[in-house]
Amino acid sequence: MQARADSVGAMTGDTGVRLSAARVAALFSIARPGYYASIANAGLLLVVLWEQFPPFLLAVWFGLLVALTLVRIALNRRYLRQGATADPALWERRFALGALAAGALWTFPAAVFLGEHDPLRQMAVIFVIGGSIIGAAGVYAASPAAFYSFSTLPFLAVVGQLALQAGRSYQLLALMVLVFGAVMVRIYQAIHANLQGTLRMRTEKESLLARVGASEGQLRDAIESFPEGLAVYDAADRLVVCNRHYAGIYGAGRGVAELAGLSYRDIARIAYEVEVILPAHAAPFVEWL
Repeated sequence: MQARADSVGAMTGDTGVRLSAARVAALFSIARPGYYASIANAGLLLVVLWEQFPPFLLAVWFGLLVALTLVRIALNRRYLRQGATADPALWERRFALGALAAGALWTFPAAVFLGEHDPLRQMAVIFVIGGSIIGAAGVYAASPAAFYSFSTLPFLAVVGQLALQAGRSYQLLALMVLVFGAVMVRIYQAIHANLQGTLRMRTEKESLLARVGASEGQLRDAIESFPEGLAVYDAADRLVVCNRHYAGIYGAGRGVAELAGLSYRDIARIAYEVEVILPAHAAPFVEWL
C-alpha cells in the first residue's frame, strides 16, 4: 500500500514531464509531412529560377536541402523507435537544430535569388519562403524553439533584401513583410497556446485516471487484507467491491469480479438459496428479505 501511495505522488509530480513528452511527440508526429512539402516547394522554386541563375548553384542548394531533409527524416524515425524512452528535452533540441539548419538553407534563396531581377521571380521566391513560414506555424506548433529557429533567418533575409532594393515600392513591400511577420508571430502564439492547452488537458486526464486507478488499488488492497468478509455497496445497493473471504461466503462459487455489480437483493438471494444464514429459514424469500 505504501508503494502505491508513493507511485501516486510520483505521478502527480510527473505531470510537467509528461506534458513535455506529449508536446515533443506531437512535434515529431506532425513534422513528417512538412519534410516532403519542403522538398516539393524547393523543387518548384528550382524550376522557376533555373534559367535565370547558374544551374550548378541551384543544384547545389537543392541537393543540400534534400540531404538535410533526409537526415531529419532519419532522425524522426529514430525518435519514433525510442518511443516512451526518449528524453523530450534532448529530442526537442535536436529537432530545433534541424529546423535551424533548414531555415539557414531557405535563407539562401532570399539572400542570393532575391536581387534586382525579374519581379515575377522575386515574387516567387517571396511566395515560397512566406508559404514555408506559414506552414511552419502549423507543423512546429508544439515547439516555439523549432518555429523561430526555422523562420527567423529566412524572414530577416527577405526583409533585408527588399529594403536594400532601389525604389519606394520595395521599401513598402519590406514594411508589408514586417507586418506579415508580426501577424504570423501572433497567430503562431495562438496556435501554440491552443495545442499546449489540449495536450495539458489530455495529460492531466491521463494522470487523473492513473491516480484513480492507484486509489482503487489501495482500496482493494485494504479490503482484501481484512481478515473477515467485507464488501462495499454504492447508493443504489449494488456491490462495488468485496474481498475473497466475502465472495467465499456469499458467492456460491462466484469470484470477486463476478459478484461486482450485483445488487444487495441478488447477494441476499444467493445467501438464502445456499442457506448461508443460520438458523435455517422457513419463510419465503420476499418475506425473509
